Amino acid sequence: MPLFAHIDPKDVWFMENGTVSRGSDVTLKVTESLLGGPDNVDRLRSFIDRPDQAALDNFAYESLFEPGTVGPNIYDPQTKQIYDQLANHKSEEGKPLRILDWGAGQGRIASVL
Repeated sequence: MPLFAHIDPKDVWFMENGTVSRGSDVTLKVTESLLGGPDNVDRLRSFIDRPDQAALDNFAYESLFEPGTVGPNIYDPQTKQIYDQLANHKSEEGKPLRILDWGAGQGRIASVL
């Protein structure tokens, strides 16, 4: 069980030079003491922030390029759902069913249908 995830700072007491204080009042001092100094606090912070920072960096990188479009795919659940709805559609006798495939992509719905 992760220990730090279940610690409530108000339940922590910190003693320094004969003085006792509640952990929530001196959170940074407690953290530095447990981790061995401010440099280690920064290392832990960097480690914890790494996945979020990597996702942000990747998003920023991808936003520099033109967006891609989704190509035709007969296994795409969205096109299958549209196909199923159209297959069950009842049109008026003798009148063709008109479909507008509106988008900025590759006409994937029309090509799959």
